[in-house]
Amino acid sequence: MLSAFKNFFITMLIAAALFGVIAYFATQFVTATVSDIMDNEDAALESIMTQDKDPETDVSGETLPQGQAPGDSSAITGNSFSFVVVTTGYRPELFDDYTPTVETLRSKIGSFQTAADSFGILSKSYRQKDATAIILIRVDKAMRQVTYTYITPETRVFTSTGYHTLGDVHRYYGYQRVGDYVTSLTGIAVDYTFLMEGYNFDEFLANLGTVWINNPKDIYAEGNIHTTRSENTRVYKNEDGSQIVDHFENSLVLSAGSLEFNQYSSNILNTLKERSSPDIEAKGIYTVSVAQSYMAKITAMEQDQFRTFMEAMLVMSEKENATKTWLSNGTVRTEPATPVMESNFTLEDVDKVYDLLHAAVSFSTEVIEYPGNYVTATENVDAYYNPDMKTAIKRFLPYRYPVEAKNTEAVQ
Repeated sequence: MLSAFKNFFITMLIAAALFGVIAYFATQFVTATVSDIMDNEDAALESIMTQDKDPETDVSGETLPQGQAPGDSSAITGNSFSFVVVTTGYRPELFDDYTPTVETLRSKIGSFQTAADSFGILSKSYRQKDATAIILIRVDKAMRQVTYTYITPETRVFTSTGYHTLGDVHRYYGYQRVGDYVTSLTGIAVDYTFLMEGYNFDEFLANLGTVWINNPKDIYAEGNIHTTRSENTRVYKNEDGSQIVDHFENSLVLSAGSLEFNQYSSNILNTLKERSSPDIEAKGIYTVSVAQSYMAKITAMEQDQFRTFMEAMLVMSEKENATKTWLSNGTVRTEPATPVMESNFTLEDVDKVYDLLHAAVSFSTEVIEYPGNYVTATENVDAYYNPDMKTAIKRFLPYRYPVEAKNTEAVQ
């Protein structure tokens, strides 16, 4: 029995030694393998974050779109930045039926003698200062590219008070919140948001001049509304129950084709109602064309000229009251001096963005269409543009990450 125990003990020692040797080499192998995997993963992540890859391909080996090669940006100071421009059709020099301010209401109510005097003042249907266009522009340093995305104000988003369009967000919460929701829709961090009211287009054009763009569709006047529909229809039944359709032609005000963006056409284009996906697409095309044309003018400015321009846009002096001369009847009206554009961009930001903005003269351009579909109105829900968030996430993903780590020293 003692002999058997001895044999068992010896066998166990040999097995332990054998398995120990195997385990040792196995551990070394696994450790080395995992270490290599982690090192490769770190290298891959570093490659993604620093754009350290072949200029013509991304990390997956797929060919990049034309014009997206990073190039050498080490000599350019400043970081990539994005900004949103919101426009409205607000023309107080033409219409006096906009929703009154709280101060105006208080002054009116204070002058009432009886309760009957105030009848209807709060229930009246007022004209709104609706947002008419939203465009996202990104100046990307590493990709040496300027991207443009038109986002219709009819885009529906979810807010703390339920579903609203971006136009509603502007009306209820202000233009700065529109920039926040654009970030939510695209994943692109918005650094600056600009608001330009309709009556300030005259001052803008006076500073930068007019441009010629391609108008994709005929535009008509439907009462005080500008639309791409050439006619209105009225459907009703005859005495015998048959259906009758009456057609009412609208007046053509702007034809499709090459069009000067001046005081007259800017007012019409800026207030065009979007009633379908083709309307949104057409408005997006010429809105981007206008933005590209004026970006070309701005990026070509010298630094002092750019500063003077931004001063004129943000801090209008009393000597620069605007005259409105675009009306066909020759009406001229002056308005109190106001900033041409409201913004969180300040004159201190001029030096932060100028170098990269000026370098953008030689950058490529890319138009990124925001995906979605137009949903027509029903009895209970107004019309809106339904954003395709899943497709948008994929579409904007290459533009969402900062890829300037290699140029940190130049930035500092």
